[in-house]
Amino acid sequence: LAEALRLAEAIEELRQAVLLQPDDDQMHLALGQQLLAIGQVEEAVDVLQVAAWMGMTVEARVSLAEALVHVGDSTRARAELDRVLSDDPSNAEALRLLGEVP
Repeated sequence: LAEALRLAEAIEELRQAVLLQPDDDQMHLALGQQLLAIGQVEEAVDVLQVAAWMGMTVEARVSLAEALVHVGDSTRARAELDRVLSDDPSNAEALRLLGEVP
């Protein structure tokens, strides 16, 4: 219960940080990853799409792909992973996740 409360507080703090710093892709990424961790995958997809668009980082694209897998969007998940692997063919996380895409 204490862990759930800390996570809820962390998510609320991240939401506030995103509002205060809307151009910070790392804040969007952190919020999206936390939302994904607690199972709010639809919202996580929305937030991670922004993070991936803003920062174009491997971490954001892999996180977005993971969220897309959770909502059943295999086509978009595979496209994100293909982008990651075209830049970094040995990315272990992308390769692992690609193996989970139906």
